[in-house]
Amino acid sequence: MNNALCIRLTLLFIALNSIAFMVNCCGISPRFDFQKNHSCFEFFLLTDTSKESPALSKVGQREQELDGFWPFENFYVEIPAEDAPATRRFRGLFAGFETGEFIFYSILIAAVFLFLKLW
Repeated sequence: MNNALCIRLTLLFIALNSIAFMVNCCGISPRFDFQKNHSCFEFFLLTDTSKESPALSKVGQREQELDGFWPFENFYVEIPAEDAPATRRFRGLFAGFETGEFIFYSILIAAVFLFLKLW
């Protein structure tokens, strides 16, 4: 592989890894709400992690807990409501990307880069 291409790809993956971690730490994500025929759909672009959103406190305990290692998270959930239809939610592209995933993928990126440089 070309040396310049290897460096560019490594920097791209480091940037994506850092962005995924930062949006989950800071809870930054555009949110879109759609309603049609008495049903509600919430669409989070990056993550549904938020420290100050009262709407997220309605999510059940099962949906708030991490359910796997990214990308094996539950990206689509339904939130039951007692007096209304269930709210469906897309949790975002980087839902559940926590410290463990950041460390693992950082080491993986470095290992692949070193392998390609030494090969």
